[in-house]
Parts: sequence; C-alpha cells; structure tokens
Amino acid sequence: MKVTVLPLSGNTNDFPIVNSRVIKPAVNQVQSARNYSREKIVQANRIVNHGIQSTTVSNSIDSRFRKIEIKKQTTILPTRPPKESNSHRHFIGKARNAAGTLESNLQPVARSIDAPPIKKKADPSGSFMLRTCPELLTECEKQEIMSFQSVYYIGTQKSKWTRMALKDFDDSKGDYLFIPGEQLQFRYEVQNILGQGSFGQVFTCLDHKTEKQVAVKLIRNLPKFHTQAAVEIEILQIIRNRSKGGPSILCLESFSFRNHSCLVFEMYSMNLYELIKLMKFQPIHERFASHVTLQLFEALVFFQDNGILHCDVKPENILLEFDPLPPSADKQPDFLLLPDGRQAIPKIKVIDFGSSCLYGKQVFTYIQSRFYRAPEVILGVSYNHPIDVWSTGCVVAELLSGVPIFPGSDEYEQLEHIVEFAGEPEQSLLERASRAKKFFVQDDQGAWHLIHSKKKPGSKNMPQYLSRQITQFIIKCLTLDPDHRLTPLEGWKLCTSMVN
Repeated sequence: MKVTVLPLSGNTNDFPIVNSRVIKPAVNQVQSARNYSREKIVQANRIVNHGIQSTTVSNSIDSRFRKIEIKKQTTILPTRPPKESNSHRHFIGKARNAAGTLESNLQPVARSIDAPPIKKKADPSGSFMLRTCPELLTECEKQEIMSFQSVYYIGTQKSKWTRMALKDFDDSKGDYLFIPGEQLQFRYEVQNILGQGSFGQVFTCLDHKTEKQVAVKLIRNLPKFHTQAAVEIEILQIIRNRSKGGPSILCLESFSFRNHSCLVFEMYSMNLYELIKLMKFQPIHERFASHVTLQLFEALVFFQDNGILHCDVKPENILLEFDPLPPSADKQPDFLLLPDGRQAIPKIKVIDFGSSCLYGKQVFTYIQSRFYRAPEVILGVSYNHPIDVWSTGCVVAELLSGVPIFPGSDEYEQLEHIVEFAGEPEQSLLERASRAKKFFVQDDQGAWHLIHSKKKPGSKNMPQYLSRQITQFIIKCLTLDPDHRLTPLEGWKLCTSMVN
C-alpha cells in the first residue's frame, strides 16, 4: 500500500507521523540532491537517518522532498504507552553525530539507519534538540531544555506517557513522584528508589555523561526543606573544599530540578546497618570495629575543626567500601573476605547532612534518630559536638554486640535504657534541662529520679567478651554529661592506639 506524506505547512501539528523504518526511495531522493547545500542535505538526512517518530522537515528543502512515496503504512500516535525501547539512546547518538557533522568539513552522505554511528563529535545542545526533535519532548521539557548547553539523555517515551497521566510532579507530601526511565537535568536516567526519609528520596540513576551509576537525593518541595537544603549544600561545599579525601561523602553536583533541590553522590556497596544485618546481628570482631571507629572519629575531628554538627550519626548513614590487602599480607581473622578470597580493610564514608547545622546556628530541637539520640537532646539542654560523640559510641557498641545498646520505643524508654547503663544524670545537668520534669521527679532530699522506672540505674554492663580497653572507650563516649564526655580529638587518639 502506498501512502503519500502530506505537503509541508507552517504548523508542526499538521505533519504526519512517519514510520521509524525508512525505505530506499527516500534515501535515493536524498542521495540525488548533490546540487544542494550541505545544510539542506543534513536536514534531509535527518528524515532518513534518525529513526524518530513524527519527523518534521524544514520548509527550506526543495519541493521535490515534499512528497515521498513510502511503501509502508504510516503509524498513528498510540493512545497508550508504546512498548519500551532504546530509541532515545539511538536518537541522542544520532543527534551528537548530526551536531558534529554541521561543524565538520566531511562530505555529507545519506546513511542507512542500520549503519554504525559516526564517531562522537559533540553533545547536542538544548536548542538543537528542540529544533530537531520537539515531538520527543513534553511541553514542560520544551521550556526546560533551552537552558542546557549539552543534552545527554531525554528520557524514555514510556516515562513521558506516565508523567502526562499523573498530571503532576509531586505527591501531597512534596515528594517527587518516581518514574523509572525519566530524565533529571537531561543527564541522569532514573532507575530505582534507593532510600526514603523525612527529607525526601534518593534515586539510583545512570549518569549519561560519565556512564556511571550515582545516587541522586531529591529534597521535598516544601519551604522548610528548601531552607534546610541550602544549609546542607553549604556544608557539603565546605567538606568538598577542605576534606582532602577524608571519611565524608563528597557531593559531585547540586542543582534545582522542578522546585526540588538535588544532590548527586557516588554510589557505594552497602551501609553499616546492612553489614550488621548480613552478619545476622552477631558481634563483629573487635579489631574490625576499631578500624571503623578510628575513621568515624577522624570524621568527627574534621566536623569540629570546621564547625559542623552532623546531628544524625547512625549505621544507616555510614557507607562502606573495602580496600583489599595485598596478597603478601599476613592473614587476619578480623577482616572481611572478598569473593576472590582476598581480605579487605573497611573504609567508610559518613553521609546524610540533611539534619546537620553549623556551630552557633542550631535551629532544630528534635534531631538524631532515637536509638542514637544524646540525653541532652532528649532533656532539652543546649547541644554541641558531644552529641555526635554520643551517637558514635552507640554505633560502636552496636557493632560489637550486634544489637542497639539503647533500643527505646519512645523517649521515656530511651532514657530508661540510658539510665540503666550510665546511671542517673547529675543534678547540674538536670537543672539546665527544659524538659527534665517530663521524665524526672525530685525526692525530699532534692535528688532526681526517673519517673516510674523499674530498672536499677547503672546496672547494665558491656558484654564480658570485650577487652577492657574497648569497654572503657565506649563508657567515655556514653558519659551523660556532655561537658565530661570524650572529645573527638581524644577519641581519635584512643582509637589510634587501639588499632596500632
């Protein structure tokens, strides 16, 4: 069946949708146009080569191109999402080739759609993509793409259909609605949800510029989160400029996308909680834990020196990578074994500065995850760097026992576990606490006691199998009064002696 393409008009909506497979008569017509300028031939080549739906033809092409006999039936725009394909990848490659061809002195030649791609010349700009393939973009993307100098990824057609069906970018809580295959910043391909929390979500994405997997954190689209996102970005900039490869995550890039602050990070294999779970919540060897603890205190020293309070140190926020020991190294039973049989020393990266603040700019009173929350935060005492030391002590104790040391189901029960281990707080601390009377009561002699507690203060001990050195270290980290607690520098020095 022969179908004739309709004549051109100024309105792009009048153009028919041409089947992605182009036949020889169309190629022959382009090849015969040797007396046309290079630009016109390249435009005609786009009709033949790029294999895109709803292709448009410039009015500058001679009238002989306005009618093309195609021995295939034309396709109609589907009413449901088409079957997923890699056409978007194919088109970006073709667009790069076309952008490079316009800048080169190569003789233009009409090429078959099945021919191998030309060597990459340049990444197409947003304006170039809008001129050449507006039909592959949603109305919103047409507005967004103009500001991009380079386009690496435009998203799958299925993701665009899904987004149009949802008719919105966010849910009622301000979280970005996840759609696999969608583009972020015309560079990142959304793949999976890596994590979710009060701040927003973390997506696993493919960076089409570097061809590497990354983690992209999308902050909720709400005013209070915009303010905190600005603080987080400021802190991450400090870390990037001053850390020099220390045990803190580096932010690769930050940008705003559809009213969401976005932060791009490297991907790591697992976090500390996943390792504890992998070990079936059994104790991890003391020497292995010492290596992790040393790096944690190295991070705390950096935070203190640069006026940063992390405010949420916990196993889930400590990522792990493993540095293999050389084959000649002596075998150590305390290090993990890699699949190839080599042993590995743990290397950590502290992540998630969404609750963090700078010294002197503490805003929130409700911070830290409950199991790792310092007593001064629960009691309403002004806080500083010692809260991160407390959380780190809880993490180390959990590594060495396999379970949280203070597993409270609410703040009262959390305090009850703390008092059972560390004893009751000193009167000087409770007198500074704005919430002391919510949890404690004074007797006739003026001594404070935890209300309705059936547990004996100071009766809980660390496991007997731990060395005296590590036990004393944890006790110093978990001292109730923050003024008497171990400092980050003191903790780092003690960890250095334990590792060596």
